[in-house]
Amino acid sequence: MFAPETISRNVSLAGFSRIIPHKAGQRSRFGPLHLISVAVPHKTGQNLQGNNHGNAHCWRLDAPEVRMFFCGDTPYGPEFRKTRQAYGKSDVALLPIGAYTPRWFERNNHVNPAEAVRIGRDLGADTIIAGHWGTFAMTPEPVLDPPKQFMKVASPGIDKVVLKIGETIVPSRQCHR
Repeated sequence: MFAPETISRNVSLAGFSRIIPHKAGQRSRFGPLHLISVAVPHKTGQNLQGNNHGNAHCWRLDAPEVRMFFCGDTPYGPEFRKTRQAYGKSDVALLPIGAYTPRWFERNNHVNPAEAVRIGRDLGADTIIAGHWGTFAMTPEPVLDPPKQFMKVASPGIDKVVLKIGETIVPSRQCHR
């Protein structure tokens, strides 16, 4: 796992000047925006020792007109229900849907499309935007399979969005409080 000092140094080299490392549950405020760090388990194993420990962070962003949840790598777990209990429902959830096979190996690292929808339900999301797919082939499933499988999952009351690679959207009023 990378030390916070290493991450801060690398982010500084990328041109960012105000770096605030977060611990689980830590909050920051930037004008009207509130940012909350939410820890989720994610087996690292991506270091030379391969010791497979550590956590990833997801983020809850509360703006005046929308509450958004963002998560990259994560397995499914109770953290998402707890997040809703602690901070209220999310209007929009940007969730990972790819890199999930073989399931026996990836279940501790990545959700599959059905689990992503389950996370959206746990968060109370009205809209789920699919992320973490299509950039490169990390696992054996066909690179374009995750969005197909995601759109097939039953999700009454939840809008599901799969953006084209590079596409930008402006949230509709239905995403606002």
